[in-house]
Amino acid sequence: MAGWSDDPGFTSRLIPFAQATGGGSFYALWRLDDRTDAAGLPVVVFGDEGGQHVVARNLRELFQLLGFDAEISVDWDEAYYYRSEDEPHSDRHDEYVDWLDRHFGLPVAKDPAAVLAAVQAELGQRFANWAKPFLP
Repeated sequence: MAGWSDDPGFTSRLIPFAQATGGGSFYALWRLDDRTDAAGLPVVVFGDEGGQHVVARNLRELFQLLGFDAEISVDWDEAYYYRSEDEPHSDRHDEYVDWLDRHFGLPVAKDPAAVLAAVQAELGQRFANWAKPFLP
């Protein structure tokens, strides 16, 4: 898979945990340090055709992004969520929004681009620098 390495130095710092798209892109937690709470680790996405990007500071932020109700798009240069304003929400979206509020007290991300821009500004270069030695 493009953007992935079997090097133990790479795989030991990533925890793949969910499919991100119908095409095979997936989310992984990045162990950027030795914190013990996995839920607090940054979330990265690996595109099925290439590209790897930090998309959330932690699982809670990913949950907010998922509430935007759009599949992530991943390419070599960026990852983004897009849903047209007239596109209806998926079945049970309202239940997810209620769950997010009830269990975490969190709203849905209204502007995923702003969330992604903030996490990229904070962690994007650090992740790219870390991953570079492992990737062709």
